[in-house]
Amino acid sequence: MNMAHELEPRRFRQRFERLESQMSSLPTDLQTWLGSMENWQRTQSYDKGFRYGQMTTNLVEAVNSIFRCTHHLPISAMFSETFYRLTTLMPKIGLRQAKQIEAGHVYVEAIRKAMVVNSRRAQTMNVELHSRDLETF
Repeated sequence: MNMAHELEPRRFRQRFERLESQMSSLPTDLQTWLGSMENWQRTQSYDKGFRYGQMTTNLVEAVNSIFRCTHHLPISAMFSETFYRLTTLMPKIGLRQAKQIEAGHVYVEAIRKAMVVNSRRAQTMNVELHSRDLETF
């Protein structure tokens, strides 16, 4: 995430209060519905911008790269082809995951390998504390 676009909590509260004051012009049933929602359900910045993170961006980029190559096809053909490919892929992936769970694995094998590699790397890193709030550098 680009830190320049992160909404600070103070500015978030100001904007949120302004939006709440503008809600009085909305119908009462819509006001009630919006008022019943938690902040994390309706705002991205409430959870410091992590709601749509790197994994979501990577997924969207992957899907866009596939659809970019097929811009000359009708939308119905693209969606039906995507649907049928996923319906053949998901049972295979599900079977593989079920076998790993039956073997007693808690995590997917690829994730377990990545965790081992990252654990080894983490043991060889030097960590320094930098705190903007405490002004420690």
